[in-house]
Amino acid sequence: MKKALALTLALALAVCLTAPVLAADTEETQAPPLVLVPNPPADWPDGVQTDSGIALIDALPQPEDAMYIPIPHHFVGEVTVNGTALDLSGIPGAPSGYLPMRAICEAMDAYVSWENEIGTAVFLVDGHDIEVDLTDLTVRLDFEPVEDTTAYFDPAGYTYLPAAFLDSFQHVRVDVLPELSSVHYDIDSNVFSDEERVANAILEAAQASAMLQLDEATLADHYGFHMDIYDALAAYQPMMSAQPTTVIIAAVKEGQMDAAKADMQAYLDAVKPTLGFYPATAEAIERAQVVEGGDGVHLMLVATWESNDQAVELFQQAFPAQ
Repeated sequence: MKKALALTLALALAVCLTAPVLAADTEETQAPPLVLVPNPPADWPDGVQTDSGIALIDALPQPEDAMYIPIPHHFVGEVTVNGTALDLSGIPGAPSGYLPMRAICEAMDAYVSWENEIGTAVFLVDGHDIEVDLTDLTVRLDFEPVEDTTAYFDPAGYTYLPAAFLDSFQHVRVDVLPELSSVHYDIDSNVFSDEERVANAILEAAQASAMLQLDEATLADHYGFHMDIYDALAAYQPMMSAQPTTVIIAAVKEGQMDAAKADMQAYLDAVKPTLGFYPATAEAIERAQVVEGGDGVHLMLVATWESNDQAVELFQQAFPAQ
């Protein structure tokens, strides 16, 4: 991931957009302020040869060692999302390394909302809520502030976030491919492990909805899973107690199958009081199965509304005997 680039741009934008004038009475060594200068020509070294640049610079007191981040007229670079090239003609420019979120989210069939009344842009990426404050350009992820990421906003109504920020999501990969004339961003929003793909196929076949994917910390801290005995693990549980469908698929390390089965049983014992609140869900949980794959490596816990037969078939087809 490109954390250094993201942090550098974040600090640059934070200075130039939220605090452009440094306190004159401080004795501490301060980083020079950064000024966004739109549409600089290619031979423009210091930011003093365009009307737009001069107007912006003259509006802010700047020391001689001020640095500048040029903003081109139009978006520079090419973006491909899940194999489809986006038409970004007419999209305003942004700092290098920043991507237009609306165009990308629409290509991923992800939720996008621009709440102009409260000055907030909202995006749903990989099951996570991203909120951008269009006033101070701060970013919140799942309602918590993101300290090392700053957005960029064009007054025409375009919101941008760093490529490295998108790359940080579990199922999203952003490859930055330098080219002769520009930069190509190749985005894949379907980066799933084999275990996740099979689990999702089972959930789709079971017509399950409102599912929550459990991360390793939750499995370990709340359900006592011994994460060191697994090479991979995908776990999905219902967000509502009235919905019983549960799928956990694990790739188990050699010699740890019995311990993994014990983890699965402990999980069932823990969720029964909650998921067994309603008679129908209680019956489904009682029918839950722990099934070993034909490859001797994978293990599945599954509970669905009526029968687990289809889930078991999909699991065995995915992980057959070698």
